[in-house]
Amino acid sequence: MGLTQHIKLQDKVTKEQASLFLDDLCSELQFEKRTEKWIVRSMQGKRMIFEIVVTDCGFYTHRSGDYFEFLGFLIEQLTEKFGTIWIEDV
Repeated sequence: MGLTQHIKLQDKVTKEQASLFLDDLCSELQFEKRTEKWIVRSMQGKRMIFEIVVTDCGFYTHRSGDYFEFLGFLIEQLTEKFGTIWIEDV
């Protein structure tokens, strides 16, 4: 069992732009990529399962484990790249 949230972006971003962002974000992490889904398994030795799916308005996330540092990193990178974001529990 984990936490599930939608991350919505203020500005319209294409799925291709969002996918390229995640490719770059995860490039130095232990992760697995599936069709429109990225699964991060480790960051700085912290074990987790952090799934990110590209949606029409942003990202769907589901996570468990020791994910706090990655979540902070993700939020910092999202706001730097795309500006204002909204996070909603699902």
